[in-house]
Amino acid sequence: MKVVLLTTKTRHHDLFYMMVSRYFDLELIYESSEFIINKQYEELKAKNADVYIVFGLDKLKGGILDLPLINIHRGDSEQYRGLDSLWWALKERNLAGMKVTVHFIDNELDTGDIIIQKNIWWWSLDNLLIDSTKVAARAVIKALKYYQKHGKFKRKKAKRGRYFSQMPERVKDELRQRKGYSIPFSRCR
Repeated sequence: MKVVLLTTKTRHHDLFYMMVSRYFDLELIYESSEFIINKQYEELKAKNADVYIVFGLDKLKGGILDLPLINIHRGDSEQYRGLDSLWWALKERNLAGMKVTVHFIDNELDTGDIIIQKNIWWWSLDNLLIDSTKVAARAVIKALKYYQKHGKFKRKKAKRGRYFSQMPERVKDELRQRKGYSIPFSRCR
């Protein structure tokens, strides 16, 4: 199975790559969304990968959408589409929204059919990014193993969540001050 990871160079994306590459041979491409859309479509298409994993890039558009693309979304895409979805779930005190969603990419942002969702088990807001990345890696590993065995991904029609833009840092700081968000919870329903 040929898998290509399209991402940016960050500590948490490196962690994701390290975790998933223990199980699958990933070709890693660090680039911006704009570069991938404008300059690398033909090169990516020529790789003829079974799946292209997108993690941490802006919305893709154009011919690249013809490729078998899946996206890692930090949040429950059926409730929170867009940016900072986990933070918006916390602001609304919606622990059930604390998920990672792996979904197909379509023409709209975070609306593609869902492959897998996993709850996030976190202990500190300071580690939310890293902890959600670990959950994302485990979800992708599970999805890729299923694909390897069955030749396709599981697929669930997604409900359309609300769109959220980037949360201001001052609001994130206020959330960090709330009591009850720095302790573990055992179950989200």
